[in-house]
Amino acid sequence: IFPYSNLLRSIEKKSNAIVMCNNSQETFSIEELLFNHGLPNPIKERKEAEERKDLKTIKIFLASSNEMKVDRDQFRLYISEQNDRLHLKGYYLQIVQWENYLDEISSIGKQQQLNEEIKNCQIVLCLFFTKVGMYTEQEFDSAYDTFMATGEPKIYTYFKDAEIKTGSITSEINTLLEFKQKIKALGHFIFEFENSDQLHNKFKSQLEHYLGM
Repeated sequence: IFPYSNLLRSIEKKSNAIVMCNNSQETFSIEELLFNHGLPNPIKERKEAEERKDLKTIKIFLASSNEMKVDRDQFRLYISEQNDRLHLKGYYLQIVQWENYLDEISSIGKQQQLNEEIKNCQIVLCLFFTKVGMYTEQEFDSAYDTFMATGEPKIYTYFKDAEIKTGSITSEINTLLEFKQKIKALGHFIFEFENSDQLHNKFKSQLEHYLGM
């Protein structure tokens, strides 16, 4: 048994530091012992934060309903991969989404807090499939109002074009049809995608245009 703080101090002094078990006499890499099993790595996080100080942060608000959770998770992973190359060009992409605020207490209410956060984002990405949730539409409206007033955030709406079972169709699909008409009336472009790869490729071209790359 080793005090956690002692282990952190050891690898902060020497990144490849090892520790020996008092019982088996086996030696272990402290970094593997701690961080290959799910514990956060505060040293790595601190170093990454220091590196980001010199980067221009682009905040991307990701809006969608629960049915798009898998697509959201895959998009977060994609953005993480993009950061591996973009930090060399001086950019860091930060995803903002409602899951980040689930456990926080807010005096103005969770949704209002999200709507306010949109005003600090440079890009808002909205994903849709069979319905448009009330909160997602509020987030789009907040982004659109802010864009009309300030020129930012840039707003992209992506609609998933995939097979669904007719038995799963409910009246909620009307919210999707109505929303499509709404944004068409605003002169807003609609992008469709069949899978995550298509979504990522379409967004990549828009992102590079935004960054002037």
